[in-house]
Amino acid sequence: MKQLKIMPLVAVISGLMVGCGGGGGGGGGSVPAPKYTWQMINLYTANKTDVAPGCVIYGEQEGQDGKVITANVANSNFNIVFHNEDGSVIEKETIQNIADDGKVVIDTAKVPNNGYVSVEEIDGSIGGQSDIFMFSVQKDFLQNMTINIRQKQTNSACYKAEQYQNGFSDNALIAALETSTDVQYYQTSFIDSAVNGAVTPGAIPVKAPLKTSKNVLITAFDSYVSGKYTNLSQFVFANGSSIYDKTDDSSGEITASKLENVQNTDVNFKVNGVNLTSESAVTVGYKGELYLWQPIYTASQKLSYHPISSNGWALDLVGTTSQGNWLYRSAVAYNGSDVNLTPVNVTNFRGSVSTTCESSSSDFCLSVGGFLPADYDIQRIQVRANTANQSRLFYQTVFAKPSSSQVMMQSSLNEKLVANDSTRVEVTLGQLNINDKNSVKYFIENNKDINSLVTTTLPNFTDSNTSISTPSEVKARKLKLLSKNIVIMENSNNK
Repeated sequence: MKQLKIMPLVAVISGLMVGCGGGGGGGGGSVPAPKYTWQMINLYTANKTDVAPGCVIYGEQEGQDGKVITANVANSNFNIVFHNEDGSVIEKETIQNIADDGKVVIDTAKVPNNGYVSVEEIDGSIGGQSDIFMFSVQKDFLQNMTINIRQKQTNSACYKAEQYQNGFSDNALIAALETSTDVQYYQTSFIDSAVNGAVTPGAIPVKAPLKTSKNVLITAFDSYVSGKYTNLSQFVFANGSSIYDKTDDSSGEITASKLENVQNTDVNFKVNGVNLTSESAVTVGYKGELYLWQPIYTASQKLSYHPISSNGWALDLVGTTSQGNWLYRSAVAYNGSDVNLTPVNVTNFRGSVSTTCESSSSDFCLSVGGFLPADYDIQRIQVRANTANQSRLFYQTVFAKPSSSQVMMQSSLNEKLVANDSTRVEVTLGQLNINDKNSVKYFIENNKDINSLVTTTLPNFTDSNTSISTPSEVKARKLKLLSKNIVIMENSNNK
């Protein structure tokens, strides 16, 4: 792992064993190459009432009342393609016949060193034609994944997994005892960092169900100006049983939770060369749930911290770099000590499709610049272009070792990519421990927008096919990563 250019928090992370398949061999024998399972699914929207018990629900579809995102097993109309290091197809290894359960076993013994495995499909949901979509992962980053296919599956079973439902009520309120006249704003955070708040303590809105066994984090702030609240001074993890219904006059006596003073309200925080957005915040894990402790508004402000029995703390930072206008996202372990972060140097991004590659047998490469590959540990490249006859779109995402000249995967369908003025090139770079599969999957799913995967639009910096995790899997992964440092930078041409 390369050293993260952030001070003073540098994670020292023990390497994890790579692989999940194949037991140990006999004395003196070689260790079998690991095998991984890719569960293939097709996401789609449905009425919540039409989803059978046990069939997955990933969440509600944005802007569609009563609609949820669910999935069928995918077992047709796509290929699993193995590639050499130069992106050429290993034809004898192509998997076209998929088992009914949609599970594909990836035997890494069949993948050359620095080779790749791709999911390839033809679908017309975006461009209206028989467009080509590819999702490719280099050998070093292969692992178990659930991967979406855009092509509708008509004769397969539903995918069995958790049915996520937040159950939030618009009528849910909670109360806190007023212990200081200095407090100007009260924030509530329910599990999964669902945030609300009010200026008075007696009736604070909370994004939560009316009945819950989970805690509600109430944080009190002594400054509230132009919609921004700072100077966190008090907090309490209130019992969820103290939530009450604002429309129910018969709910009985309201239980107000007593706040306690935060031990440290004067933590110096600074990130150099980055303009932060309002998405930045301090996150804390508590009793296996994630809560938003306080927002971070600027690249230099005071933070608060209190030593509690927690799953860990993190600074979740989102912004753009002052130089080169790179999108910046980081998760930085936090322990109440002063924080001074400096991302590695980047410059103006350059990205183009080239037929002149380091490997002469490659059809084409993406030539990218504005960064030093040696500063990073993993890279995502995406190209959105046309095929040779210009009638079909060609979307390809590749996860690989960082390089300024990334080979693109050949299609098993013998389609060639042709660049033009509208060709879009994206690069995403990660500083993380590549031996930690949670960190790698966090990076792979960084460009996932599950709502776009069930529509005909694909926003920038969003993959058309990608790894999909349930909300519980996302939460469990985030809890494990609270003690680690991850930095993600991305940029593109044709913005």
